[in-house]
Amino acid sequence: MSDRIVLEKKRLLKTLESFRFHGLSVPGHDHQGIVDYLVDGTPLGDFLKAIAENNLMRAVSNADSSNLRNLTAVVAWFYNEAPSAAWGSEERYTQWVKQHEHIVETTTDPMEKDA
Repeated sequence: MSDRIVLEKKRLLKTLESFRFHGLSVPGHDHQGIVDYLVDGTPLGDFLKAIAENNLMRAVSNADSSNLRNLTAVVAWFYNEAPSAAWGSEERYTQWVKQHEHIVETTTDPMEKDA
């Protein structure tokens, strides 16, 4: 993993840890998934995917109790901190994941594919 990627992941984790919205925060168990999605294009779980796709009904139905309590903070974090190309619709979410596939493929050791 390049130094630039490591630094970007650390920067995003720091913003997630320090972000507050009306006294609420992004639950800690969501942090790594969000960072991996934004930096590597790793697909999100059902709750965060619904947030990224701007699908409130699905987000609420897939939220655990912590995410439900902090829903507005999660949405506000995406709005204020995530690149606009990474969230807002199903199409943007899908495109974000697809555009990162080649990055993951080119940074993966070719010998790992044969294992």
